[in-house]
Parts: sequence; C-alpha cells; structure tokens
Amino acid sequence: MLQKGELINMEKSKQNTYLKNFYKIYPIFYGLSGDLLFYVAIDTLFYTVVKGFSPDQLALLTTISSLFCILLKIPITKIIEKIGNTKSVRMGTFGLIISSVIITFSKSYLIIIIARIIYLISFVLKNMDNVMLKNNLAIQNKSGDYAKITNRGSTMYAIITMVIALVAGYLFNVNHYLPMYLCITFCIISFIISLYLKDISTNDIDNSNIKNSKQKVKFSKIVFIVLIFFGFFYGLIEVGQQNGKLLIQYELSNIYDISLTAKYLGIIIAISRVARVIGNICFEKIYTKFKDKVGIIFCVLITMSFVFLSVGYFFNYNACIKFIIMAIGFCIILAIRDPFKIYVYDLSLRVSNEKERQSVTIYLEFARRIGATIISLMSTIILTKVTLIYVVACLLVLAVIELELSIKIYKIIKREGLCI
Repeated sequence: MLQKGELINMEKSKQNTYLKNFYKIYPIFYGLSGDLLFYVAIDTLFYTVVKGFSPDQLALLTTISSLFCILLKIPITKIIEKIGNTKSVRMGTFGLIISSVIITFSKSYLIIIIARIIYLISFVLKNMDNVMLKNNLAIQNKSGDYAKITNRGSTMYAIITMVIALVAGYLFNVNHYLPMYLCITFCIISFIISLYLKDISTNDIDNSNIKNSKQKVKFSKIVFIVLIFFGFFYGLIEVGQQNGKLLIQYELSNIYDISLTAKYLGIIIAISRVARVIGNICFEKIYTKFKDKVGIIFCVLITMSFVFLSVGYFFNYNACIKFIIMAIGFCIILAIRDPFKIYVYDLSLRVSNEKERQSVTIYLEFARRIGATIISLMSTIILTKVTLIYVVACLLVLAVIELELSIKIYKIIKREGLCI
C-alpha cells in the first residue's frame, strides 16, 4: 500500500507531466484561436463584396457590437467568476464557432451585428487563457516565462495568418465563401484543443470573488493607468488596421478592377503578415534589451504608421510607390499588434496578485473594447461627412497623444520601482 508521501510525489509528478504538455499545447492553441482565421484576411472584402456593406456600415458594425459588449460587462464578469478560467476558455472557443457560422450564412445586417457581439464576448471568455497560463506557471514558480510562451503562440499565429494571406485572395476569387468555410473549420479545431487545456491552480474558480462580487475591485494606480493606455492604443490598432486596409482597398479599386484589387490587396496583406512574424520574432530580444521602454517605442511606431498611410494616400505620381508607402504604414500596425498586447498583459499580470488576475484580464479586454468603441464611433461620425483619409488624420493625432501618455507611464513605473 502506498504511503502518503509516495502518493504526494506521484500526484506532483503527474502534475508536472501535465504542465509540461500544457506548455507545448498552449502556443498551438493560442496560434489557432488568436482570431477568426481566414476571416480576418478577407473581412472587408467579404462585407463589401458579398454582403454589400458600405464603409459607414462597417464602422457602425464595429461600434454597435463593441458597445453591446461593454454593456454586458457585469454579466460576463459574473459568468467567468462562476465557471472559472478553464470553462470560460472552452465556452469562448465554442462561441467563435457560432459567430463564424452566422457571419458566413446570414444576409441580415442586424443578425451579423449579433454575430459580432457573440464574437467579441467569446474573446473576453477565451482571453482567460492568459490567466490560465499565468496561474499554471506560478505553480512551478515560472511566472517569468509568461511573455516567452505567449510570444511563441503569437509567432505561430503570425506565421499561420501569413500563409493564409498568401492564398486568401485566390480562394476568395475562386469562391467568395471558401475562406469562411475554412474559418469555421479552424474554429472547430480550436474548440477541440481547448478541451485538453485546464487551469490546475486553486485560482481557476475564485470563490472569494464570487462571495464579494458586489464589491468593486480596487486596482493600483499603475494598473488603472495601464488600462487606459491599453484601451486607447489597441483601439488605434484595431480601427487603424481596419480603416488602413479599407483605404488601401479603395485606392486600389480606383485604379484596378475587383479581381486585381483582391489580388494586390492579398499581396499587401501577405507582406503585412510577414511583418507581423518578424515583429513577434524580434519582440523577445527587443523586450529583453529595452524592457519597459518598449511602450514608448510602440507609440512612436503607431504614429509613424499613420504618417505613412497619409503620405501614400496623397502621393499620386507613381502607383507602385504610392502603394509601397501605404503598405509600409499598414505593415507597422501589424508588426506591433501582438508584441504590444503581450507586453501590456505581462505588465498588468506582473503588478497584480493572483486574486486580481481574472479581474485584471477582464478589465483589459473591456478597456480594449471601450477604446475601440470610442475611436470607431469617432470614425463613424467622420465618415458621414468626409472620406476615410480624415479618419486616418484623426488617428494620427490620437497616436501623438498616446505617445505622451506612454512617456508618463514609463516615468511612473520607474519611480515606483516596477520596471523589470
């Protein structure tokens, strides 16, 4: 009969084996569930060509869905606290299947708005995988490996989407619905993988949060500021990426037919995905060298991206040079998207305790949604009066303001001794 000590050692060995496999599977799951694969490569084309939506309808689609997601924050938070990180991730990946199916087959603008709401809520739930990873790492005192493991997943996602971008335009021309069928397939695969991932820490379901759910979570000053910083910066990335791609698409369509527009846009998106891979690969070394100064670097880069998009738009002497300049601006947005998110999540989870991680992660996602909603609403209002280039100009102004905020954040982090 096994002694108590032997049973403990066996359980610990079993736990270590699971965690070892978890760290191998997690980057694959992260890479496949980073977004709706294939859909993100042809979303504007799919909405404008297949669904017949106008630019202001696209902007309104983002605004309304984000607003509803924000309004549903309290019930979503209660669900996560009640079911825990593991079930939240599984429910989130299943929700992505539902949203992708509705987007593919529905012809109603209203129903697609509902699908977008499900899509955004699903990502709030799925993002508990960050807490799951952090908690599992904490069990083995490996919290410092969070950025490294997450970056592997981001790099995998970047490589997958790069390959997708190379073929998405061709697949779209063969059959407008083919990329969406593949999107649904990858959502199903992600859901299956999620069934093999779990948070084995005691913080999977935080009973103290449930008992005190009526009490407001009080974050430190730095966490609160980072939430604001993250929300507006990611809003710039999301709205900038969508409108930047749409601006390039319309400029292409002014010169070429729909077939060549889809082809050239596909090439630009493919190049941007290469930039995204490079950004992910370089991030670990850059983060190690510059540490918390990378926040300032990201803001400088996002500012430059809108400068390139604007300059390229007004450059009409040579079509090739024009689209190269615009593509550079678009590529910068893609290159910093994943590294910025990893940095802010790492910073936020680093300065918060285990009991706050669920709440911090939830608030990060809602800060992102609030920032995207505000900036998207601004874009919608502008598009009712003027063209897309004015939206890009406003994003440039906001990027400069964000740069000033990043400098302030770094000074606070340095002063309070929170730099790594």
